[in-house]
Amino acid sequence: DGDPAIRDYPAALGEPAALAVAPQAGIAWVVDAATNRVLAGQLEVAADSVRLAVVDAQFREPTALAPIGQVCWIADRLDGRVLRVSSAAGGRLEFRDLPEPGAVAAVDTSVAWVLASEGTVLFRLESGDPPLKIDLPFAATAIDADPETGQCWVAGLFDLAVYAATGGLLEHQQEFEGARSIRVDAVHRTLWLGGGGRLVKRGMDGGALGGLGGFSQPRFLAVDAGGGAR
Repeated sequence: DGDPAIRDYPAALGEPAALAVAPQAGIAWVVDAATNRVLAGQLEVAADSVRLAVVDAQFREPTALAPIGQVCWIADRLDGRVLRVSSAAGGRLEFRDLPEPGAVAAVDTSVAWVLASEGTVLFRLESGDPPLKIDLPFAATAIDADPETGQCWVAGLFDLAVYAATGGLLEHQQEFEGARSIRVDAVHRTLWLGGGGRLVKRGMDGGALGGLGGFSQPRFLAVDAGGGAR
């Protein structure tokens, strides 16, 4: 809302872990590691607390969230599945037999990319189709999706690659050492990479645009491309 003040919203959580927000829908999704539950709630500025509703699904170890609109893709590492749920009625979809799914990146409400098998395998999940498996040429640490093209950007400790919406490898470079996190700015066609004590901004065409140093280890990045779209 433009107010820089930090606000504390009480919520009934035992051990909050992963947290993700869908700004346009005004919905927060959070993993409660104490109960292995996923909860969702509306972000109302005027409220003095956040009321969280438990997602109607059983999880063994929910580890990653990728919300988009009223939908959220949820990875359950121990159960080997990714579940798509909706804060509205319906919209549930499940993909099973995925080996230790980790990071999830949503293209839209029908398509998501999932990093699995300790970063060695990438899956493209689409409603109505079986998972598309891609063996990566390196061990990846993070992924993010480009909602404009459907592509998936994959970062590793010594590698950076981009895969087409159809699953083909478009580009593979070894240019950024120590990448632990990646975020796509689809509006300005740029990438943000964090790791190795640095934060680097580069164009999707490969040109370096800037960087910052002095970080201990930037593991999580959030990009606001304007209007709170990401």
